[in-house]
Amino acid sequence: MLPKVLAVNRLRRLYGDTVAVDGVSFDVGQGEIVGLLGPNGAGKTTIINMILGVLEPTSGTIRIEGADIAVSRVRALERTNFAAVYAPLPGNLTVYQNLRVFGLMYGVKELPERIAALLEQFDLKRLRHSRCGVLSSGEQTRVSLAKAMINRPRLLLLDEPTASLDPAVASDIRAQIHEFVSRDQVGVLWTSHNMYEVADVCDRVLFLSRGRILLEGDPGTLPRAHGMDARGTLHRRGPRSARAEADLSMAPFRRTAAIVLRQFYLMRGSPVRVLPIFAWVAVDIVLWGFITRYLNAIASPGFDFVPVLLGAILLWDFFTRVMHGVSIAFLEDVWSHNFLNLFASPLSIREYIGGLVLTSIATSALGLITMVVLATTAFGLSFFVYGFMFVPFLLVLFLFGIALGIFASALVLRFGPASEWIVWPIPAFLSPFAAVFYPVSTLPPWMRQVSCLLPPSYVFEGMRAIVSGGAYRGTTLLLSACLAVLYILLASWCFTRIHRHAVRTGLLARYSAESTG
Repeated sequence: MLPKVLAVNRLRRLYGDTVAVDGVSFDVGQGEIVGLLGPNGAGKTTIINMILGVLEPTSGTIRIEGADIAVSRVRALERTNFAAVYAPLPGNLTVYQNLRVFGLMYGVKELPERIAALLEQFDLKRLRHSRCGVLSSGEQTRVSLAKAMINRPRLLLLDEPTASLDPAVASDIRAQIHEFVSRDQVGVLWTSHNMYEVADVCDRVLFLSRGRILLEGDPGTLPRAHGMDARGTLHRRGPRSARAEADLSMAPFRRTAAIVLRQFYLMRGSPVRVLPIFAWVAVDIVLWGFITRYLNAIASPGFDFVPVLLGAILLWDFFTRVMHGVSIAFLEDVWSHNFLNLFASPLSIREYIGGLVLTSIATSALGLITMVVLATTAFGLSFFVYGFMFVPFLLVLFLFGIALGIFASALVLRFGPASEWIVWPIPAFLSPFAAVFYPVSTLPPWMRQVSCLLPPSYVFEGMRAIVSGGAYRGTTLLLSACLAVLYILLASWCFTRIHRHAVRTGLLARYSAESTG
């Protein structure tokens, strides 16, 4: 006997003393549309969020084609997709770009052909290159439905899917979903306030009130038996069509690539996002370049400020660009309200962080190239003065920048979008302790203790030692590299823990543009 597409057993969710879902059990079979009907606050969306893995049940189990989502989250969600009016796709990407990003995330083979078919099916061809943010609510709903079907899921979750559609379009969408279910024998859980729509669409209906299932049965007869009027017929089953296959062997790489591709689309479509990569570092190099030139003119002959000050600025700006590269890539998902779409997919935290890091590598490399070209051509900074140590210096700063970027992102995830101001001043706060422009010995004893814990302090001490002709031990730089790697592990652990907290408390499911306190 084949397993049910969805099996929910004794599902319970508490918020403090409030019971949102109270011991709910039900299943969805292959080729079956099950309606979940109830008033606001009945627990419909809470159940959907728990099935999607963005909200942890207080107790109970959820199995998708036999896979327990608490144990095999990625395996379960590879076979699932959803559409909801409260989870629109990022408005700063076009229809095609959104479908391509999520197609990669779900590992869909022959993706261009699949996208073309969905654009045709949902009458989106003329909107292919339109940004989702400028579409009408009905058009955005059709895009969300196209995304929900991109991987031909075995389980399709639809939360008020036709709420913003006019009656004619809504009727057409219902017919398309019927055809999809009949052809592919997909299981659908459909939530709605509208009994007439549920009766028209669903094979079976569950009436939910105050977190409990009160009634269950045939939508055509059950309402009349309990004093309600309804209409509708059940759809007929048809032969299954070929399914859109997923390349599971490359799935983790594709999901990471999807995060990078999203950032590439954002930069390609918005010069305003690209300009700061070059502008701020160029301003710093020009400003400090003229300062070092002036200092060389008034200082005693024989000492060159360029490799000491301008070199320090270049290295510190590189570190800052790395950290901000990770944080900004994360904040793009915050600003576009994209968390539910991301974390209700098979995307793992490791893959997500990997995508943020790869994005930062690209943006910080562009900034570094800009600084190197300006510093060498305009102000005569020669990197040969640092010898082979210049590359290890960059590596240590890169690793520590990644660690701080991940940690700053974790703070925003925990405290909400209003806390993003924490991200920007972190490098400035650390710079006195990192001894960017002066020896660590200049600092008072308590600051020196802090400095010993910061990898950049070892880099800048080494840079000054090399420029002044002194010796610098490689073991010291190795220690700083080990510290930086340790901080990456701690920051990743912190991000994972905070994400886990967000799922457990329901923060991730209700994440908004306001501070979450």
